Amino acid sequence: LSSMQVIFNEEVLAGGGQLSISSDELLNKIQEHIDRLKVASEKTKKKTHRLTDKQIQEIKTLLECFGIPYIHVDAEAVAICTMLVKFVIADYGASNDMDLLAFGCPAIIRNINFLDDYVDVYEIDKINQVLEISHEQFIDLCIILGCDYADRLIGLKNSMALPLIKQYGSIENIIANLDIINQTKFIDQDQDTDESTGINNYRLKISDDFEYKDARSVFNIQLDTEYILSLVPENAFDNVIDICNKIILNPVRYREITEFCNTYCVGLNSHLINHKLALILNAEWIRTDRDDNYIMVSKDRHHI
Repeated sequence: LSSMQVIFNEEVLAGGGQLSISSDELLNKIQEHIDRLKVASEKTKKKTHRLTDKQIQEIKTLLECFGIPYIHVDAEAVAICTMLVKFVIADYGASNDMDLLAFGCPAIIRNINFLDDYVDVYEIDKINQVLEISHEQFIDLCIILGCDYADRLIGLKNSMALPLIKQYGSIENIIANLDIINQTKFIDQDQDTDESTGINNYRLKISDDFEYKDARSVFNIQLDTEYILSLVPENAFDNVIDICNKIILNPVRYREITEFCNTYCVGLNSHLINHKLALILNAEWIRTDRDDNYIMVSKDRHHI
């Protein structure tokens, strides 16, 4: 509605206090704007996957089976993960969403899967150090390359985004120097070709949806840290070894985990589930002498 008001005001200003176009033309212009919003909304829906209440409860059940503590807060999950790592309550934030970097999460694990024992680790301070930019500039770099909260700069070469941030320091300075930039190597000459003439305009452009300040405010969100920290159980994340030993020593707990995995991890067979759980618990399976049965023991053989 606010952007429709802007359209109306622009036409009034252009007409010196009166509409510069007919009411039908104004309605058509507003309808075109609504259509663009619908297209943008559909694109956003395709990129967004919301967990159902049932799925959330299943995740909680699995964590409880393992004895792993969790908190459930009605807030931006990426921001919560970042806060927990910054306060050294958690060692890493685990997500394939690269927004964790823009939010400033100190250490990130990516590409976790059940079939591979390797993960990728990113540390934001080292990244900014290598790039030779501040974290504020890193946020602007993410925004001009495109993020979930704003369109990217139209016509910008990916390879030139970092040099552009280094030279001009901020998005505001980039916008203020667009005329100069459009005469340089920063623009993508494969973009913005006039189909009718075949002439490339070679211009870096700001789209109507380049709400970079809104994107910045999201990445710099201020949370109620006192409230969130109050939800974290005392010493909750201190001793993973104790959690593992409790599972190894508790057949009922282990059976709950395997039954849960067999029910919900449909792509895994029982052998793979048991093998992976053994890796998680730093234990191994030993074959017995009768009926091809196996027992799980810890690596130090102290617990069976």
